[in-house]
Formats: sequence, C-alpha cells, structure tokens
Amino acid sequence: SLSAIKDDSGKVTHYISIFSDITQHIQEHKKFKQLAYHDFLTGLPNRALLEDRFERFVLHSDRLGQTNKCALIFIDINSFKLINDTYGHQKGDDCLVAIANVLKNSIRADDTASRFSGDEFVLLLTQIDGDPDLLRVIEQVNRGISAIHQSLRLETPITASLGTAIYPDDALDLDALLQNADAKMYEQKNSSNIMS
Repeated sequence: SLSAIKDDSGKVTHYISIFSDITQHIQEHKKFKQLAYHDFLTGLPNRALLEDRFERFVLHSDRLGQTNKCALIFIDINSFKLINDTYGHQKGDDCLVAIANVLKNSIRADDTASRFSGDEFVLLLTQIDGDPDLLRVIEQVNRGISAIHQSLRLETPITASLGTAIYPDDALDLDALLQNADAKMYEQKNSSNIMS
C-alpha cells in the first residue's frame, strides 16, 4: 500500500509504502490446490480433477457446436495385492509410481491420466479420431506396464486389464462412462481368468 503524507497546507511531502511478502501464502495455496486435485503418491490428477477436465471438454465441444468424441480407459492392475504381499508396501508404491509414469508417457498433453483409487487408473483421451488412436494408447500402456517388473527387479509379472467407453456413443455423463468402461474391464479380466 502507498500513502501520501501532507503538510499543514495540504502539499504532499512524503510517501509511506508498506510491502508484504506473500510468497508463503502463494506457496501454501499451490500446495493446497495440489493436494485437493492430485493423488499424493503418484502426483496424477485425482477423480475431482478428472471430472473437471471431462466437464470442460464437453462444455468446449458444446460451445463450438460440435460433438467431439473422447474416450475413457479404465485400468485395473492385475494381482496387485500379490505384489504388496510378496514384496511389501514400499515396492507396491514404487510400482504405482512407475505405472503413473507409463500412463503419462502414453498420452498427449491434452489428455489426462488419473489415479482413480488404489490400483485403478483412468485415462481421458480427448479429440480421439477413431479406433487407431485408442488402440495405439492401449498397446503403449500394456507394453509399458509389462516392462515394469524388470525395471523394479520383481519376479512377479505386472499386467493390467483395460476397459474403454466412448463419449457420446456409450454415455453422455462421466459416471455412466466410468461404469461402462469398468464393466468392459471386468469382462476382459473374467475372460482371461485373472484374479483381482
């Protein structure tokens, strides 16, 4: 703030300025925002931020008068409990962080990789242009996840079951899309006789 000091005749003779360093306040605000919208372990967006990004995508498409497609890929890590039980929770956490890195490296800057819960992740792919885009991401995710056990020196192979849903073809809201993708993921898991 800046204040003028005047003499008896009303003429400004001095100015007094008061400065306050708000760096700590800004850092605390950033930290709070990070905790509110990101997973603590992996740093990935959480469900709240995934919902926000989906709603922004739909609003942007509506504003342009277009019906752009986007895809949700629901990812469940197979036999993750076995990894935790065999190697311990620290190795399990290392595995989740490695999976998060695979997911981030498998998508474009406009897409979102989120940790949904525990060993479940969701990818939001915006502006997809048909099956080839979707298949490319799925192949890259599967390839990346299957290589993690080597980098972490685990004897237990790491695999994932994936299910997809397309907006607006399969559903118009995020909850319904998630349910559809989750159901397809369980179909894949059951057809492969994979334990959770």
